[in-house]
Amino acid sequence: MKILIVDDDPEVNEVLELMLTKMGHEVTAVTQGKEAIARFGQDSYDLVITDVFMPEVSGWDVVEAVKQKSPETPVLLITGWGLQLDREQINRSGINGIITKPFSKQAISDEIAKLLKGAR
Repeated sequence: MKILIVDDDPEVNEVLELMLTKMGHEVTAVTQGKEAIARFGQDSYDLVITDVFMPEVSGWDVVEAVKQKSPETPVLLITGWGLQLDREQINRSGINGIITKPFSKQAISDEIAKLLKGAR
């Protein structure tokens, strides 16, 4: 699976990239929402994982851009704010799942497995 990750924290990106690569995925990691949107416009991805709260271009903006270009592409939010997110905004945005920080390899693996099961 080809995955695009965006988180403004380089350490989170590094951990996610390492986890997902070890799981056999091809990963592109960026630290800015603007760059993620540009990458998504240039290439195709099977999954996008984005932080929510980032400077300049938020994760919500990334979700909106991804869903406008490719509504079927699943998007997972990764956030430390988990339960404090606006449920109405989550439902409206079309995101496919939420991973809360701190996360484990198992949590990431479980979310990807749910997406793959739902795609069949």
